[in-house]
Amino acid sequence: MSFNTRLADYTARTQQAVQAITTAIMNGEEFHAVEIDHEDGPFTRFIPLPSPQTAGTETQKLSYAQMKARVLVENHYGIEY
Repeated sequence: MSFNTRLADYTARTQQAVQAITTAIMNGEEFHAVEIDHEDGPFTRFIPLPSPQTAGTETQKLSYAQMKARVLVENHYGIEY
């Protein structure tokens, strides 16, 4: 597998994680489930989510959720932007 293919796959997975967490924040969910493969077997990790922004325009609310999602992905997945 070439470097470009791996990079494209990594970028796609990162964006999917950010989008899923953004949607969960916007929907007011309290946790986001992450499936993790471990040598002892697969397990689910639940990441606590921040409350959605309640004031401002819809664009501001979405931007807030995306910003928080990126921070969570960086902290919990070890991915930096």
